[in-house]
Amino acid sequence: MLSSLRALITASTLPLLDYVSTIQGKDFGKLLFIKNCSEIQRVIKVYHSYIKFLEGKGNKIIVTPLISITPYVAVLNFSQILPSTIFVFAKRVGYSNPFNFKLFLEDVEICMENLKKVFKRTSLDELKHDIMFIYGPIAFNEVMMLYIPIIIVINLDRFLKIFQNREISVFNIEFKNFTVLRRDDEYGILVLDRETGTIHNTNNSSINSDTGSFIKDYREYRVCNPLLCLSNIETINNVYRFHNLEDFISYLLEMGRGNHLYIEFWSSYAVFREKKSREYYYLWMPYIDRDSVKRLVKIIANSSLPISLNKISIISPLNLFSETGSISNSRVWISIIVEQILYKSSITKINLIT
Repeated sequence: MLSSLRALITASTLPLLDYVSTIQGKDFGKLLFIKNCSEIQRVIKVYHSYIKFLEGKGNKIIVTPLISITPYVAVLNFSQILPSTIFVFAKRVGYSNPFNFKLFLEDVEICMENLKKVFKRTSLDELKHDIMFIYGPIAFNEVMMLYIPIIIVINLDRFLKIFQNREISVFNIEFKNFTVLRRDDEYGILVLDRETGTIHNTNNSSINSDTGSFIKDYREYRVCNPLLCLSNIETINNVYRFHNLEDFISYLLEMGRGNHLYIEFWSSYAVFREKKSREYYYLWMPYIDRDSVKRLVKIIANSSLPISLNKISIISPLNLFSETGSISNSRVWISIIVEQILYKSSITKINLIT
């Protein structure tokens, strides 16, 4: 189990977690962690129930990829969230080395056999658009000893018809194209680099050294990052696209207010923590790397924001800061983020949430 479950509170899972905890009175851990891949049908049934719950709401709809600013925008705009993915962790055959890519691929094949049986004997097959597995030995180091992260991409066309009389929008982050390993049309694999959020070069020996002939069964595709961006959105007219970090951060700064700044990476824990509050600044980033952090700091330093702040909360559930003992090659120092802010306002309190 992850030492911190905050990494699982993402844009796509947050509305389902709220639903099962408040409406159905269930533990969200039981929703996200499944004993085997065939149990995905149980999670899809929860998704169905949530869709019916949304039908009774009159608000606008925001369709969200797995990780996104959608929960924050939904609170500000009084909108409801429609997840485009179901994110679960399926139990592996036994304890495994999270850095062994060959063992990961073997467990993926076992999972797919179970999924094929489930989809064959039910009507669930028409609901899925794609199946993606995440290989993230750094991001999900502890959990990948026992579980495999799985994304079931939903066929949105079926559900969007239900909400055709309501305003529907989606927020896409398209900073980079990403590489996905595909096994025919059956499924895809996202290989998270040591720089969380980026895709590893699959020609690198760190993957090929233990895969043998396995890697030959996969082809590389350059696509819009499935974690951050929806490609199957032809029926949605309101698509907000962010092509660079500067425009994205400027958009978020314009919506903020108050004297509390959240800087969050990957998860949507700040929105979960603040519930329905709108009185804070929220700078959300999909991943941490040195270049992005430096650009983020420059934008903050050149704004008037530091002068008005009395508290900064930095949220990084994937533990990629040097001060926390991160093992990632792309780890960064928290001090890089806060030094310019403290230079302008030494009374600002810094709070790290990992």
